[in-house]
Formats: sequence, C-alpha cells, structure tokens
Amino acid sequence: MRATLCIFALVLLAGMVHAQGYVTGDVSQLRGRTKISVDTRGDDELRKQMIERIRNALPHVTIVENFIDAEIMISFRGDTHEISGGYEVTKDSVEVSSGQGQVSVPGRAEQGSRPNVIINYKNTQESRFEKHPWKKFVSKFIEAYKKANGK
Repeated sequence: MRATLCIFALVLLAGMVHAQGYVTGDVSQLRGRTKISVDTRGDDELRKQMIERIRNALPHVTIVENFIDAEIMISFRGDTHEISGGYEVTKDSVEVSSGQGQVSVPGRAEQGSRPNVIINYKNTQESRFEKHPWKKFVSKFIEAYKKANGK
C-alpha cells in the first residue's frame, strides 16, 4: 500500500513538473558542467551552508551568484515547524524540518529552452536523529554529480 502511494506521488509530481514548463532531464546532463547557482529563497544562512558542503565535496566547481551565469541551477526551500505530544518517544514537542529542492540545467533550443529537471526532491525529517532535508538534498546532488562526472 505504501509503495503504491509513493509511486502515485511520484507520477503526480512528475506531471506537476511537466505542467510547469520543465523537461525531465537525466543525471548525465551534469557531465562537464562546473558553474553552479544556489537559490534558497532568501535564506542566506542556509545558502552558505549548502555552498560550503558543495565546495568541500566538489572543490573544482564555481558558485555563481545568479541563474543566468549558471550551468547547473540548485533551488531549495525548507521549513521548520513544531509538532507537540506523542511524535517520538518523548511526549514533549519536537521540531521537524521539511523541504523540497530541484536541480536543473538550462534547456536546449529544440526543447523551447525549458530547463531540464535532473533531481526533484521532497523530504520531511521524521526524527531528530535524521539529517535535515537540505543536507540529504545536497548529498543527493553531490552523488549524482560525481556519478555523471566519473568521480
């Protein structure tokens, strides 16, 4: 049942991405690209942390300030909220983080120049022992980038 719901959610998400004017891309499209733009919707501290992780794992890439100069566009937005009573072993309130992100590359002219979405990501931190969603998202990007570039 859970697997069916996951598949349904992925199909729905893919439909939403396509409806928004995006083309589904492939990890191989990250090959050879080194200029990366990171957008966190105005959360400067989060942007700094994401860039630091990317630079530590991929020291040869260049972080650019805007999407116009970018060969890879990373966008992430997160939220933290409090859930009280009975969420975990303790009955105290617990802070939970959720987030969604996207990695895309500029589109080709034959596709109407629409961006190619390489990674579409959505996650909620289910316990305080899990990594925050942004950390999982950055790790997923780094893994995909290394795979595409044979590193």
